Amino acid sequence: MIEPLLTVVVATCRPDKPFRHHKDWHVLDRIIENCKKQTFRDFELIIVDLLYDYRSSWLGDRWPDLDFPVLHLIDKSSVFRELNLTRICCAKNTGLLYARGKAVVFTDDGQDWSENAFECLAPWARNGAGATCRLHRDRGRGPIEVDSRWMAHKIEGTLRTKVVQADGIGYLGGTLSMVPLEKMIECNGFDEMFDGSRQLEDSDMARRLGAAGLKMALEGHPTVVEYALTECDGRIHRMNVEAKCNGAYIYPIWNENPKRIRANDHALTDEMLDTFMTGECVRLDSDNRCMESRDECKGSWHRRSLMNIYKDQRLVFDLAEMRKKRSWSTVHTDPVLVGDL
Repeated sequence: MIEPLLTVVVATCRPDKPFRHHKDWHVLDRIIENCKKQTFRDFELIIVDLLYDYRSSWLGDRWPDLDFPVLHLIDKSSVFRELNLTRICCAKNTGLLYARGKAVVFTDDGQDWSENAFECLAPWARNGAGATCRLHRDRGRGPIEVDSRWMAHKIEGTLRTKVVQADGIGYLGGTLSMVPLEKMIECNGFDEMFDGSRQLEDSDMARRLGAAGLKMALEGHPTVVEYALTECDGRIHRMNVEAKCNGAYIYPIWNENPKRIRANDHALTDEMLDTFMTGECVRLDSDNRCMESRDECKGSWHRRSLMNIYKDQRLVFDLAEMRKKRSWSTVHTDPVLVGDL
């Protein structure tokens, strides 16, 4: 098969329940329907399903004949999977292990995309840039724009674009965001130490991509609407704080959200934060406090050495190395998925 331009990765742990205000929509079916209606066809779809054991035959039963490649699989082995805990980073990284496209499109499962969405993302992928779409939410009264990235850059109207540094978008969430695959490999994917409890992986990923020099287009043409579902699934749990792994960091940002300093909830100690800041900050006083202004820090502090820190802390796995042994044809016997490690 010729490798596609785009690989769409959807990580889900939701049951196949109807949407709150659209009773005829179902989560997994909606993912396929969104892809089927796209005017741009050079893509593949990978659905990483934390509930795969309960619906492994869903794709063949409901969608036996599709004109684009689809891979439906469980997330790879991890300590959080063994504990039956939330693991969004692990799921997204599983998609990256099997992605064959030049760029990867990340999105959430409870959304509706306009038919021109992939068509708008494709030119940026060909040019080696990233792109992210404007997000709206519909809780029953119609779509309401909620994406703070757009307000921060003061882009008015729905038909304008702007290119910014990746860390300038604030987060790389499920808002139909596209990133060159080579950049995701360079950053070693999502930091899986954010799994198990509260996640800040989207903010962390955007800042590491910015440190890697990635430009992101704020793409205003497609419509992306997120809908409320009837319920969440009780089979996937959040981790007790006492069991949370230390290893993931969100460095402090001198802005209106100081809580970003604690990515691991209560598990990060003051000593760990001081160590991380000492290694990052360019100029410190005798008490290891940053002496630079907020504007100075923007340029030097969170880009200069951030990538080196992450390259030295491959705590979970090496994405580039693991990709060498992955294949669509052997995916369902892959030891990293079935857990026979």
